[in-house]
Amino acid sequence: MYEPLYIVVLTGGIASGKSRVSRQLASLGAQVIDLDELSRYVLDTDEQLKQVLAQTFGTDVLDKKSGRVDRALLAQRAFKSAASTALLEKLELPAIKHELLLRLAAAQKRAVAGNAQSHTVGVNAVSAPKAERICVIEVPLPDRVPEWLDLADEVVLIDAPIELRCKRAGERGMTEADFWARASKQASDQWLRAHADTIVDNSLDEDALAGAIALWWKERVHGVS
Repeated sequence: MYEPLYIVVLTGGIASGKSRVSRQLASLGAQVIDLDELSRYVLDTDEQLKQVLAQTFGTDVLDKKSGRVDRALLAQRAFKSAASTALLEKLELPAIKHELLLRLAAAQKRAVAGNAQSHTVGVNAVSAPKAERICVIEVPLPDRVPEWLDLADEVVLIDAPIELRCKRAGERGMTEADFWARASKQASDQWLRAHADTIVDNSLDEDALAGAIALWWKERVHGVS
């Protein structure tokens, strides 16, 4: 029996705790797709995209020996203006979305295989395929691809006051100036909250966040019929 994935877009501002939540959900059995990792993979493997980027931003954005994209140099040139940033996104986002759809299709196959196995080994394994049907896409910049939110059954925002996130980033070694520079390039908290179906508060400690996610997980696994 075909049972579709339950797709969750997981997002949040810098130092919000979304990556911690992503790791927790993976440990609980969810299939997780990290859009940052996926984007790096596409830049490393899509030869057609690499050639287009070289033609657009300069042939030296490709390392002569390895043929890999020099991400730092590409970023320097692409992010120098709003127009060049928009051009980079126009070039790379179709390839990134193509890879995302391939990974979602692979996740669907794994979920179907897990469901078939559960029927073989008995009812005690029922929770496993339900877990596998939950596919989490960690999206750091959802405002750049708002139409991709339509892929999701649920958009989950990990939320915390920006001053607290700045403090936490500092504890990880990030300078305050770097934090605010990065935060300024991300969607505002207001935008994120307006586009979220579920908002998880992360203004307390790690245990509180883990408990909130464990509860969310329990409700979703039991809710996936």
